[in-house]
Amino acid sequence: MPAKHPDSKNKEPSLNKRLQQGLGWLDMPSEEVESRPTVNNFDAFLSNAPAPRLSVRWQVARFWPMVAGVNGVLAMNALMLWPSRSGVHLLIFLLTLVLLPFLLVLWTALAGLIGGRAPWWRWLVTQHRDLAINLWSCRQALLAHASFVGSALVWLWLMLISRQMIFYWSTSIEWVSQRVDALFQVLSLGVIAAPRALVISASEAGAITGWETALLSYAAYWGAWLSQVMLLWIIAPALILAGLCHWRLRRTLAHWPDHNAQLRRYYHSLKEDSLRYTALEPDQPDTSLSMGSPTILQQSLTEPGFGWLQSEGRLPPGSVYLGEGGHSADEQSVRAEGSKLKHWYCNVEQVATGDLADLIQLHSQQCDHPTLILCVPDAEPSELTSLLRSWQTFVERQRLRVHLTVVQPEVSNNG
Repeated sequence: MPAKHPDSKNKEPSLNKRLQQGLGWLDMPSEEVESRPTVNNFDAFLSNAPAPRLSVRWQVARFWPMVAGVNGVLAMNALMLWPSRSGVHLLIFLLTLVLLPFLLVLWTALAGLIGGRAPWWRWLVTQHRDLAINLWSCRQALLAHASFVGSALVWLWLMLISRQMIFYWSTSIEWVSQRVDALFQVLSLGVIAAPRALVISASEAGAITGWETALLSYAAYWGAWLSQVMLLWIIAPALILAGLCHWRLRRTLAHWPDHNAQLRRYYHSLKEDSLRYTALEPDQPDTSLSMGSPTILQQSLTEPGFGWLQSEGRLPPGSVYLGEGGHSADEQSVRAEGSKLKHWYCNVEQVATGDLADLIQLHSQQCDHPTLILCVPDAEPSELTSLLRSWQTFVERQRLRVHLTVVQPEVSNNG
């Protein structure tokens, strides 16, 4: 098996190839998608596309600019032969190779780049429709218009070099005759030199005597001016707009599933999950730290402290009650009284929270190793050991520098 070039795998496929691959997926029945191999990105998804079921019309649309170029040569030949092989009629030339192509380029650009619509012949090529297909069709149409006019321009100069040609104009309508000068001025657009009035009037059919010899000296003059008009109004704008379509098409194809629901469904059904979820066992409390049968001190609460979610009047006078107001108010109270108070009072059945840990940490900056007193009610809860273990785990995980004490307060009247 011949060795592959090292860069062959990294060579990016053309936009036509990527679009053809995408159409292969869109033509595929949904029940056959599950049998395809999985992929890890959209480029791999396109490269694994099934053989597209594209008709001859697709190939015609792909080489549409070349077909238009052939038509441009035929149109130029027709203009030289009609009417009556009398020469090139300037008004018919401008109508065929400037005005009509300009209107088509303008309509294609507005519909494709602004309206997001494809040219009329898109449905002859594929029944699928989305932004990428529309932009590709728009690009092909603009290239076709430029190719049509460009090939006619090249053929015009080949004829000027190889044979004698006469350019003239004629009309049966006086209003048109009076405005030919203005028409040529407008087509010059102030960018190129407009034909002189003497040359325009001399080229009117009624002023010409002898088709074989008259005005041959003006043939190159008219050929140069018509060439500039075709470049200015058709070829340059069409190529610029086609380049803009090409740029937008490249960006759209990179995110094609975002613009086509069917392609997005196929892609996500075959895409490997980029994120792998692993169930992590959280750190469990060390059961060896069990407090076993804790020693519960029977004593009265005599020293004031911070009470966390305690009822008013249950703690010694001078205590500060926290947890009922806002967290910022609790922080202010701790800063104000932290240097005076050394104890924290909590019910053993309460659930320790992060707010409590933050306040104790703040207090530890003012008081070295305050005491956390867990108050046990008269009727000891059956799960007392588990509650005490939870509080000990809370202290260790939050790295609180406190002395943990368990107290069953004696009944006293602080009122």
